[in-house]
Amino acid sequence: HPNEYVVLEENVSRSLRFLKITEILVKNDTANGYVYVNEICKRLYEEKMKPKLHNNGFDFGLAAVHNFLWHYYVNYQKEGKWFP
Repeated sequence: HPNEYVVLEENVSRSLRFLKITEILVKNDTANGYVYVNEICKRLYEEKMKPKLHNNGFDFGLAAVHNFLWHYYVNYQKEGKWFP
């Protein structure tokens, strides 16, 4: 259900912490350990991302939040660019 839930895995958790949105850090080695965070990601999407995406003709839903946060930590924070 990509429009209802966002999977919080370690890289997403690190981004949320670095951006001072949360103070938690979730570390997972398997899919069984995934935690679903909805209210935070829904608010990020509705308030920050949706208006910009919709103005450009895109509707990615909550998947956009997960991808942004994951790439923010894995690529942007470490290498200064969004993609390898």
